[in-house]
Amino acid sequence: MDKHNYSAPVSLKNIQVTDTFWKGEMELVRKEVIPYQWDALNDRVEGAAPSFCMHNFKAAGKLNREKKEKGNTFIAPKYTYRGFEVLPEDPKQLKDDEFYGFVFQDSDFSKWIEAVGYSLTQHPDPELEKIADGAIDIVCAAQQDDGYLDTYYILSGRDATFTNLKDHHELYCFGHLIEGAVAYFQATGKDKLLKAAERFADYVAANFGTEEGKLHGYPGHEIAEMALVRLYELTGKEKYSNLARYFVDERGKRPYYFDQEHPEEVKKGHEDELRYSYYQAHLPVRKQDEAFGHSVRAVYLYSGMADVARLTSEEALYEACRRLWDNITEKKMYVTGGIGSTHLGEAFTYAYDLPNDTAYAETCASIGLVFFARRMLEIAPEARYANVMERALYMACSAAWRWMERAFSMSIRWRYCRRHVIRMNENFMSSRFARNGSAAHAARPTWRVCSARSVPMHIRKTRIRCFYIFIWEAPWKRRSAKRQQISVWNLIFLGRGM
Repeated sequence: MDKHNYSAPVSLKNIQVTDTFWKGEMELVRKEVIPYQWDALNDRVEGAAPSFCMHNFKAAGKLNREKKEKGNTFIAPKYTYRGFEVLPEDPKQLKDDEFYGFVFQDSDFSKWIEAVGYSLTQHPDPELEKIADGAIDIVCAAQQDDGYLDTYYILSGRDATFTNLKDHHELYCFGHLIEGAVAYFQATGKDKLLKAAERFADYVAANFGTEEGKLHGYPGHEIAEMALVRLYELTGKEKYSNLARYFVDERGKRPYYFDQEHPEEVKKGHEDELRYSYYQAHLPVRKQDEAFGHSVRAVYLYSGMADVARLTSEEALYEACRRLWDNITEKKMYVTGGIGSTHLGEAFTYAYDLPNDTAYAETCASIGLVFFARRMLEIAPEARYANVMERALYMACSAAWRWMERAFSMSIRWRYCRRHVIRMNENFMSSRFARNGSAAHAARPTWRVCSARSVPMHIRKTRIRCFYIFIWEAPWKRRSAKRQQISVWNLIFLGRGM
């Protein structure tokens, strides 16, 4: 690694985006997405499933006030598991001292405030900033005296804090809180949320590490690693970079930490087998060379690994990042920059398993790929990183937020577009292509695929109602589980949505 090649992002406050395409996207976010999401966080979107996010922060703040008022007579909640998603018995009668929603619901606020921060750097908006400051007041009022800030356990019972790192997203919510706090501080100079995030980070650092008496665990859903590096680079406090490196170093070591949390998952006679590949915790990160498991988790981890490698100039960690990058971009990425081909676990599968008809390609995963690409580009000025970043941004990411203005798409499956193309091409469909191999393949429907020779020129490049341009691409060879090469004509989607 050559430090002379290192680069760093330019502060958003020092630039103004005037490009027609991206300025339009940013205005869409500012005018439509951010206000809509704020309504969603407060359960004010008619017909939408409630978030309960701000309800939970308000409930936790109320619990804090009650604790201060009652002093030694206060009785803290005792933890009882009520499910990965907790729903009220009567949606119209919410209890003001109970948690509702998914265990990761707090992260909805953190992602929203991060978006607000970025938007304010380009378009100062006093009214939006006032709303954000009020939201921050509500969130900070929920923070415990020791710095802990996760409403699921504050309201459900602190006695179970950090007992299910694998599944319960505590450190995921922690990481997103840091990301949001840093973004808002850099945009406005206001540090109330940043101080709350630092206090939470101090609490986590006091509880995790290699020292005796500390927990030797790591996040079940990664993001804390790269968030802590970002906090370190803002504050200069090495304890945050040390904690990020600890999470990276500890992951995948034996005995597995998740075995200690969930001994019931270890089957007798299979103790020596690799486990937790879904969480990228099957091997120490420096020994990993293939992208496995949940695709968002994976690219968030790899982004954190790249950050730590850059800070420490550790060649072995950097080489692991390069191997994982090559594996994703050469064997597990769609031409659109989409990754994570199966809906089963929102995950990577095996090499070249990139079906069009059942592609999951979650937007979050492509955003994570952009994170990974940017960090690899910071280490070495290689065009391949910028190329993938641009591809994912223009094709996999932008399509999601353009989808029918407010109807945000988590999965880029293009079903609407495909339906119209099939109707137009119905007379030209001439063959059927049935995949074989894995159980995932067996579950997929057969799909009618037309050869390019049978498609008239006016169909090969057609602009239809949703404003996607369809282009027939040269044969793309895929491999089945039997390693057979099959050539099919693939329809790819370029351009802007509605």
